[in-house]
Amino acid sequence: MKPNTVFLVFILFLIAGISQGQIPRNDQKPAYRTEVTAVKGMAVTSHPLATQAAIDILKLGGSAIDAAIAANAVLGLVNPMSCGLGSDLKALVWDSKTKQINGLDASGMAPAALTPAYLKKNKLKEIPQTGPLSIIVPGCAGGWDALHKKYGKLSTEEILQPAISYAEEGIPLSESAVEQWRKQSELYKTQANFAAVFMPKGRLPEKGELFQNKALAQTYRHLAEAGMMSFYDGELAAEMVRLIDSCGGIIQTDDFNSYKSEWVKPITTNYRGFDIWQMPPNSLGYSILETLNMLENSNMATASLGGKASIHQIVEMQKIALEDSYRWLHDETPMSLEKLIDKTYASERMKAFQPGKAGKSVVSAFSGDAVAFVTIADKEGNMIALIQGNDQRSGYSITSTLLGLMLQSHTAGYTIRSGKPNSLAPGRRPNSNLLPAFITKDGQPWLSLCFGDGALQIQGQIQMALNLIDFNMPLYRAAEAVIFLHEAPEKGQNLPANETGWIKFEPGTNYETIRELMKMGHRIRFGNISAGGMGAILRNPKSGVYSGISTLGAEGQAAGY
Repeated sequence: MKPNTVFLVFILFLIAGISQGQIPRNDQKPAYRTEVTAVKGMAVTSHPLATQAAIDILKLGGSAIDAAIAANAVLGLVNPMSCGLGSDLKALVWDSKTKQINGLDASGMAPAALTPAYLKKNKLKEIPQTGPLSIIVPGCAGGWDALHKKYGKLSTEEILQPAISYAEEGIPLSESAVEQWRKQSELYKTQANFAAVFMPKGRLPEKGELFQNKALAQTYRHLAEAGMMSFYDGELAAEMVRLIDSCGGIIQTDDFNSYKSEWVKPITTNYRGFDIWQMPPNSLGYSILETLNMLENSNMATASLGGKASIHQIVEMQKIALEDSYRWLHDETPMSLEKLIDKTYASERMKAFQPGKAGKSVVSAFSGDAVAFVTIADKEGNMIALIQGNDQRSGYSITSTLLGLMLQSHTAGYTIRSGKPNSLAPGRRPNSNLLPAFITKDGQPWLSLCFGDGALQIQGQIQMALNLIDFNMPLYRAAEAVIFLHEAPEKGQNLPANETGWIKFEPGTNYETIRELMKMGHRIRFGNISAGGMGAILRNPKSGVYSGISTLGAEGQAAGY
């Protein structure tokens, strides 16, 4: 065949592929990771070494909760800009003895001196979302303490030993970790002490290098010996107060001394026979429940997966729920939480849905931060879904060279207006997008679920529930079928009156679907929607066998024994 003929055939083949709604195969992500199955224990985390640490703890006889703390401590070393002792934690725990789900809120607390009166006195019209005044008392260590006291079986020395060893001897950084460090460090590398701890050679660690953080190892050892709550008193608290004060902050020793985490009652709704569980406010899980309540009234079960009808319904009902969330946080007379997640109210709100037209999108109130996730199951049937992360919206932090950790800003989760669920007040916890999730069926645990990307905390969970329940997909396919993300406009943008936001798709989406959505008024983007990955454990209700999955495109791992 002549060269010109070969070239013409190639062009015709390419055009034919595009006309059928396909893109070149090498632009598509691989299809899926296979599930891991086991009966004695399962661990899924956002880093392989954290997963292995969790499995080691389970084999020692530790509970799922012991293993989750061990894994979280390793993540604080290898992903220090996403999580760590200087940030917040939330968890849902299935208690196999009581057959109940318990929620733990270990998000941070505002210092006593940071009040509306303080802001007025210092001529500040808004709550600072960057700089030393944006630092609040972190909750991670308090969360570990509460989890261990209620569910722990091993000693704190045994639980923290894997992280201590890695911090002292060095932890190898993969290509994925190095790239994540590079992107996130752009926010922090010029800030107080960051380079001294995380750029010890005057640069970020490179692929294959060992990263040591002996100061963090010493901090972990102190917690192991003196107890987790020693983070909030004595020499550790004194060092953090000194550091914050040196940077111009106002947190005092009493603020650390008074910190405590809180066991809370999760909120829930039933979706087609499955009970969906979320953390209560200050988390945003009520938006997930309201969206699913509306979708239960739709024809989702008869729509095609990834088709224009199903995508349009999901996006538009999410918009309605997020509008309600925005109103709940900002209106003068917000409705009750009970009404917000009530099925009758969902039926009323369905009237705002337009089957053939993209609706207006409210300004986004939600962060796209990368966070760390851990979900573990043990041989006794206990399960935990834990999300732990920094708030990266402001891009501000300060680092302690003595403790080896970052203290993150979290004031973006407050409002200066009084009488709101997230109004700034001493000891108040900020609005949060840390959303561990559980699904139960007939009073038994069915699925634990965590996303490692802040933007997918709400939308990814909704898609996973639909993929598993409505479309009856196996776990591995459901995980990789989270293919789109609605992006609302950001605060401060000059927005048209009919602003619809954007739908962002993974490469490989059918072009005919894209065209039909655009006809409805949706605007379209392409790109990676789940850089932080996802982890889930599915429990077989008959055999008790666990299936674990960690999605492609991120460094997470599922393992069992």
